[in-house]
Amino acid sequence: MKNREIAALFDEIANILELHAENRFKINAYRRGAQSMSAPLQDVLVKRPGEAFGRAFDDPAHGFLYPVDLPVAQREHDGFVELLAGLGPTVHVLEDETDDPDLVYTFDPLLVTDRGAIPLR
Repeated sequence: MKNREIAALFDEIANILELHAENRFKINAYRRGAQSMSAPLQDVLVKRPGEAFGRAFDDPAHGFLYPVDLPVAQREHDGFVELLAGLGPTVHVLEDETDDPDLVYTFDPLLVTDRGAIPLR
């Protein structure tokens, strides 16, 4: 399914919610999500792999199957950021280091609107 098709579904869901007099914030979230999925990408938030990501294999709870080669992960990330920036969007880098390696890769799909993000799981 392509982004435009998903966006059309979100817009249709918003119409149905409106007919059922649902919460207007929920309706607007679907409408803005439909807009953001079909509009050109303008902003991207990234987190460079740090020490927590490098240690992720040490804790089985993180689900890493192989040890992390942190310098390689950082080089790949830097190339990815360069590619993104070359495509036009503004790339914002989250500088804060935490103990959570999952800040590097988002596994949960999000519906991102200009008012925030809604986890879709």
